[in-house]
Amino acid sequence: MKKLLTIILISFISLTAQPYQINYSVIIENCDGNQYHEILSGSITEGESFTFPTVNLPGEYSPAQYIYNIFAGGEFGIEEGSLNENIDLVLNLSNFWCNFSVTEFPEGVYRLFSLVAEITGESSGYNPNEYYWFNDNKEAHISIAKDKITFYAALLGISDLNEIEVFYVGENNIDQNDIRRIVSDTHFTIYPRHFSLLSAGIVSGTTDIDFTDNNLPTEFKLLQNYPNPFNPETSINFSIPKTENVKLTIHNILGQKVRTLLNEVKEAGNYTVKFNALDLPSGIYFYKIISGEFTKTIKMTLMK
Repeated sequence: MKKLLTIILISFISLTAQPYQINYSVIIENCDGNQYHEILSGSITEGESFTFPTVNLPGEYSPAQYIYNIFAGGEFGIEEGSLNENIDLVLNLSNFWCNFSVTEFPEGVYRLFSLVAEITGESSGYNPNEYYWFNDNKEAHISIAKDKITFYAALLGISDLNEIEVFYVGENNIDQNDIRRIVSDTHFTIYPRHFSLLSAGIVSGTTDIDFTDNNLPTEFKLLQNYPNPFNPETSINFSIPKTENVKLTIHNILGQKVRTLLNEVKEAGNYTVKFNALDLPSGIYFYKIISGEFTKTIKMTLMK
C-alpha cells in the first residue's frame, strides 16, 4: 500500500512539474492597423524553441519583407520554469515598417526593429499593456543570425553590432532594465525577462546627459567616474571649453568597444553622462573620450 501511495505521489509531482505550454503565432499588421497577416503558428513548451521560417510576404505586406528578413532563420524560446500557466503568445511585428525612418519616438531613440509580445494567460487572461513577468529572473530568447542584422544596422550607420542596444518601449519613455543582449560570432541574441514591446536600436546619449553648471570651462577634462567600483550604474563627468563633437565610448579589457554613450556635437560646458552596465559582466572597463584633438581614457571597475 505504501509503495502504491509513493508511486502515485511521484506521478503527481511529475505531472504538476511538467513545463507549461505556449501556443504561439507570428503576425504582421497592415499600415492601417486593421488587418494582419499570420506568418506562422504552433505550440511549444517551456525549454523548447521554434525557428522563424523564410517566407515571402504577400501583397500589401511585401514592403515589410526587409524587416521580417532580420528574423528569418532566427530562433525564439522561453526558459523552462518561466511560467505559472499555459499562455497564448502573439509576436506582432506591428506596422512599424509603414513609416520607417531611422529617428523614432520617443525622441532620441533610433529603432532598427520592434516586436510586440501580446499574452493571454490561461488563468490571468489578456495582458494588453502590463509587463508579463517570468519567474525567478528566467528569460526568453530571440536569436538573430548576425549576417541578417548587419545589413540593416547600416541603416543607422552602425558597423559594430555592440553599439545596438535593446530596450522596452513605453508611451513616453524606454526601459533598459531586465533585458540584455549578447553579440557572438554568429548571432545577435536578445534576452528579455518579461513580455511587452521589445525594440533594438540606438539610444542617443542626449537622454542620459546633464548639463551640470553655467561656469564655462577653460580646458578639456575627463574625470574619474563615480562611484567606482560601481554596480550597475555610474556617472562620468567631462568638460569641453568650446563647441565640439564629443564621442564617449566604453571598452572591455580586450579593447573591444561595448557601448557608445555619446557621439554628437555639444556646446562648451560641463556634462555628466550616466552609464548603466546591467547587461555587462563584472570586470575592468575603460571609458574613452574624443573631442577635437583631445583624447583621454580612464579605467573603471564593474563589481556585481
